[in-house]
Amino acid sequence: MRTNQIAGYSLLELLLTLAVLGLLMGMAVPSSSAWRERQQMHSLKTGLFHMTSKARYTAMTNQSRATLCPLSDQGICRQSWSGSISAFIDSNGNRRLDPGEEIISTLYLPSSINLHWRGMLPNNSIHFSSQGVTFVSNGTMSLCPTKVGAKAGALVISRQGRIKTSEEGARCPP
Repeated sequence: MRTNQIAGYSLLELLLTLAVLGLLMGMAVPSSSAWRERQQMHSLKTGLFHMTSKARYTAMTNQSRATLCPLSDQGICRQSWSGSISAFIDSNGNRRLDPGEEIISTLYLPSSINLHWRGMLPNNSIHFSSQGVTFVSNGTMSLCPTKVGAKAGALVISRQGRIKTSEEGARCPP
């Protein structure tokens, strides 16, 4: 006696599987977006650290000045630390990109993180001398996420030009 049986899944089993997968995806999406935000913050903090270190190193090895700031289209340091930040050799120390001066590096900032520089005046640039010190540009660069409740980060620059990252030092405006 031979019976033909077709192996397969019933509609109820398929719907139950889809419901379980939907629940798992609903739990995974928020945690993956929080992970992405943490990674973006870490990436920006690392990028700023390397850019600032490179500007200091270039100032010392070229025996010239280096400036780090948000440049306008005219090569002038803007007050708002948004969009992009550039490090450049500043031969005459006027904190603006003049013809013949070289851009060392540029970092583009994501719109989900605001940057706030709080330090000695001027507040629109960080300036390294040929010895790698800042003289008056010491302070804290706070990386403030636009999302409420997300963790902020900070980059602290000492008068000696030393740079360190911090979790607690961020000063984000309300």
